[in-house]
Amino acid sequence: MFRYLFLLALCLVSWRTSIAQDRPIVGAIRWDAWLGQSDGVGAQLNRSLGPNHWHSRLPFFAKVIDANTVDIDGTSQLVADAEIEYAAYARLDYFAFLMYDDQISLSNGLHKYLSSSKNDQLNFCVIMSQISTEPITTSVKRVLAYIQKSNYQHVLGDRPLVYAYNLENAPQLALALKDSCAARHWPRPYIVSLQYADQMPSSSVYDAITCYWYNGTQSGGSETGAPYSTLMHAAQLNWQVRLENGTKQIPLVSLGADGRPRIEHPVSWIPDPASIYKKYFESPQPQEITQHLKQAFNFIENNPLSCEANTVLMYAWNENDEGGWLMPTLENDAHINTARIDSLRSFRLNDSPLSSAPLEHKRSSPNDQMAVFPNPTTDSIRILISSPSQLVVRNSSGLVLLESTLSESQTLSFSKYPPGIYFLELRNKNQNYIQKLIKK
Repeated sequence: MFRYLFLLALCLVSWRTSIAQDRPIVGAIRWDAWLGQSDGVGAQLNRSLGPNHWHSRLPFFAKVIDANTVDIDGTSQLVADAEIEYAAYARLDYFAFLMYDDQISLSNGLHKYLSSSKNDQLNFCVIMSQISTEPITTSVKRVLAYIQKSNYQHVLGDRPLVYAYNLENAPQLALALKDSCAARHWPRPYIVSLQYADQMPSSSVYDAITCYWYNGTQSGGSETGAPYSTLMHAAQLNWQVRLENGTKQIPLVSLGADGRPRIEHPVSWIPDPASIYKKYFESPQPQEITQHLKQAFNFIENNPLSCEANTVLMYAWNENDEGGWLMPTLENDAHINTARIDSLRSFRLNDSPLSSAPLEHKRSSPNDQMAVFPNPTTDSIRILISSPSQLVVRNSSGLVLLESTLSESQTLSFSKYPPGIYFLELRNKNQNYIQKLIKK
C-alpha cells in the first residue's frame, strides 16, 4: 500500500512540474552557516562581515550592533519562512541544501525548511558530500526519506535530483542510493557530481556534472577585482568545454566570487584564504545576474542532449561572505534590499528566451503583481508592487491605521503596532489585493 501511495505522490509531482516543462527550472545552493554568535561557525562569519565596509552583504535578518559588530542569526522558523517566501517570489524553483550530519547546527536550515508551513511554495533537494561524517547507510536512509516528500525536486519526469560532491566517499554514497532505490522499485535518482574537472568521473554512477562555484583564482579574477563579465565568460567557457567533451551537465550560474572578508578575518575551515580569495570579481548588478541566467537558458535550449535535466544551478542563495548570494540583504543597516530577487522575478515572468508568453510558475500566488513578506513578522515588512498602488492598513476590528500611496516597492515598519492580526489592502487600476498579516 505504501508503495502505491508513494508512486501516486510521484505522479502528482510529475504532473505539477509538467506545467512548466518547456522552460528550465532554477535552483540555488544553500550553505546554512548563519547561526548567530553563540555558534562556533556562526561567530566566525559574524566576524567576517562585521566591519562596516562589508555590511552591504548582510543577510536581511542580520542585526547591526555597531560599526564593526553584527549578529547574523538565521536559525528561527520565522527567518526560514521568510527565505522561502522571498525565493518563491523570485520564481526560484528549488533550494539545494548542503547535507551535514543530521544533529549538528549546520543542518538547521534544512530542518527549518522541512518544518515550515510555507515549504509547499518551493521545492528542495540535497547535496550529499564527504562533509557529513555519518555512516553511508545513515546518509542514504535520510535521502530516501527526503525524496519521498511531495516537494522534493524531480527532473526528467519522475527522477529525484541529487547533487554530490566528487570527494572520496561521494561515489559510494551515490551508488548506495541508486541501489536502494532500485531495490524498492523507485525511479532512479538523477545524481550530479559537483566538480571542477570538465569530464565525467570514471565512476559510472553519476548522470551529469556541474560546479559548486567559480572562484577568482581559477576563473580569471584579479587582485583589484575583475569585472563580473569575466566570470560570465568563464562560466560559458566551462559549459562549452563540457559540451565538446560529450558530458551531460547542469550549467552553473555564479552570482559572484569575492571572499576578501575571509582574508581579513579568516575562518577555521579555510587554512590559506589568500590562495583562494586574493583574486576576486566585482559584485554583479542585478541585471547582469539575469543576463547570465538568460545565457544559461539559451545554452540549455540549444543543447538539450547535454542539458537533459533542463535545470540551472545558481551559486548561491546565501554565500554572502564568499561573494555569491541571491537572498535579500540589509541596505544602510536598516532597509531590506531586494534588487536581486526583483530582477530575477522580472526575468522569469516576462523575459524567458524560450517563450514569448509570460512564464507560468508551478505554484503561482493569488496575485503576481503584489507581494507582502515576511508574514508573520516581528518588525518590518517588505511590500512589493509592479505599479503604483494605494495602501490601506486595518486592524482586526477594521479600524484604518494607515493610508498611503506607494509609487514603488518599499519597507514598512510595524514596530509601533502591538502583536495581533492586521489586514493590508493594496489597490491599483487593475487589481485589489487583501493580505492578512500576523504581527508577533
